[in-house]
Amino acid sequence: MGKLSTYLRFIKKEKCKFPNVSFWGLLKYYKPWTESVNEKSNKNSELPWMTFGAINFLKEQAAGDMQVFEYGSGSSTLFWAKRVKHVYSIEHDLDWSKKVREDLDNRKLNNVDLKYIQPEKRTESIQKDVSDPYQYSTDDQQWKDYSFEKYVRTIESFPDATFDFVVVDGRARPSCIAASLAKIKIGGYLVVDNSERDYYFTKTLSLLTGDKWWRKDFCGPVPGLRHFHQTSFFKKLK
Repeated sequence: MGKLSTYLRFIKKEKCKFPNVSFWGLLKYYKPWTESVNEKSNKNSELPWMTFGAINFLKEQAAGDMQVFEYGSGSSTLFWAKRVKHVYSIEHDLDWSKKVREDLDNRKLNNVDLKYIQPEKRTESIQKDVSDPYQYSTDDQQWKDYSFEKYVRTIESFPDATFDFVVVDGRARPSCIAASLAKIKIGGYLVVDNSERDYYFTKTLSLLTGDKWWRKDFCGPVPGLRHFHQTSFFKKLK
């Protein structure tokens, strides 16, 4: 996987999903991507599973006095913990949360509040609209009969304008988007990963348009993956 020709074939195949992305602009991710898909390499173990363009942007923006809230924990939690003052991370998978906690402890990172929030089994069996932010549902079939309301609303315990970044990279993402907006500081960012999935914004994009938000998308390769994704940033202007 380390040959440039392999990477060129990869981006040629994947670029058709994002036709506006510059082919030549993607060449700068050749080295980090090939390292990340090498199973013997550990260099990317603390990189978020976001596009490389988004990761570079986060590195530029992150500062030691910032507070971050993330839906979905993992390598991103390690990334943030080394760069900001405090991280609040919410995870729905118990075994995964234990692994992340072990990784944090091994690195002696003690500025993370990592909470396991168990989804709740619904009493009714009606299929919910996963695009509706007030139905707290996910398209993950394993959890289709569960409500993520408690998971989503955990952020409500914080005062408005608390966080410099809120990262939506877990379950029930439309619900997480809607619940997060008031908690972001002026000048702060909402980060939505895998934002090429249209249903995330079917009923939430109206909350992020107008003169209150500025948007930037990063499309391209992701550490360790052999397909492209998109990561979107929404900056709160007022």
